[in-house]
Amino acid sequence: MFSKRNPMKYFSGNAFARLPLYKLVAGGSAVVLTASIGLGVMAASFTPQAQPEPTPEPTAIVEATPTPTPVPQPSYDDDYSGESFAWPVPGWTGVSCAFGNGHYGMDIPASRGTPIVASRSGTVMTANGSDDWGYSWGYYVSIYHDSTYSTLYAHMSSVAVSEGQRVNKGDVIGYVGDTGYSFGDHCHFEVYQNGTRVDPSQFV
Repeated sequence: MFSKRNPMKYFSGNAFARLPLYKLVAGGSAVVLTASIGLGVMAASFTPQAQPEPTPEPTAIVEATPTPTPVPQPSYDDDYSGESFAWPVPGWTGVSCAFGNGHYGMDIPASRGTPIVASRSGTVMTANGSDDWGYSWGYYVSIYHDSTYSTLYAHMSSVAVSEGQRVNKGDVIGYVGDTGYSFGDHCHFEVYQNGTRVDPSQFV
């Protein structure tokens, strides 16, 4: 090392050899060490080691998320139009309360546990066998028949079908009871035409 305190002893035979180093210059691709010694100049150059090129970071490949396949929605596409209606409580033909005056169905009294059947073939839309109030219908079943008609059977003691089940005309769907807003064992039967409740007596 050169030092201000250490004269340049390697040039002791030179008259200017004992002048101290006073300047360090950096420039270009090399570090140049310069010492002014009287009228002469001593220079030493040092070439630094070449630095390796940095390795580029790999580019992440992002694959497109596939579009999920739509889940088919349930539909009631069976059309039983033209099929006649059947009496919903076989063996019990009496009517205790007809349609009208704020009553939107037909009440058919029968013993508790008497089978109630589907008046027409179709698909079960609702099968409420857990809520004994059930919008005042108690345990009840509703069936979609076609784009025009559906039916409802209320105040059951128990339900024998499940939602989405296909039923045929005459299949047992539940049993007579007294659940919901009711004052005795009976089947409350409703017919819907284009979404409006109509008098069931014109069909059964």
